[in-house]
Amino acid sequence: WFEKHNMFYKFTSDKWQNTAAKAHLHGDYVTAHRKWEASAKQGAASAQYNLGVMYETGQGVSQDYKAAEKWYKMAAEQGFANAQYELAEILYVKIDKQADPINIRSSLKEMLKWYRAAAEQGNKDAKRGIKRTRKSFMKKAINQCLYDEVDKVTGPESKEIVENYCEQKFSLKTLDWLVANHFR
Repeated sequence: WFEKHNMFYKFTSDKWQNTAAKAHLHGDYVTAHRKWEASAKQGAASAQYNLGVMYETGQGVSQDYKAAEKWYKMAAEQGFANAQYELAEILYVKIDKQADPINIRSSLKEMLKWYRAAAEQGNKDAKRGIKRTRKSFMKKAINQCLYDEVDKVTGPESKEIVENYCEQKFSLKTLDWLVANHFR
């Protein structure tokens, strides 16, 4: 296996995969797409992942995040770590655009599931994604805590005092707890 621009090529006895990889390496995205799609429909996780990358980046196809998500999910469900990570990243972006707390909570759980699955396989980007998500939810939890606790603290230093209090309060909480308690 080797990586080039998030694409994975596995040269095997599978002619379709080899032809697709060579076509992609030479910038023939239309041929690569056609060949990988044939393999992907037969269940090849690496081909499904590569189609996800093509749709996400618009290589040889119109950029289509829903199609990218579909192909990543197919590969992710087969245990393909990079697809698990990329699927989590797509969900991360989608969460930012959602307004419904119920949908957000559901999407967050799915996002964390895929980050963790990829991280368990050693995907460093997924580990960073988990840290980034934790940091984001810590900040949101601290802001909520500030809002809840500000009436209890008085004086000119109250914001700093409350911020330190909230940081201590949430520093030992798990990411699952932060996600579950972020939306009330």
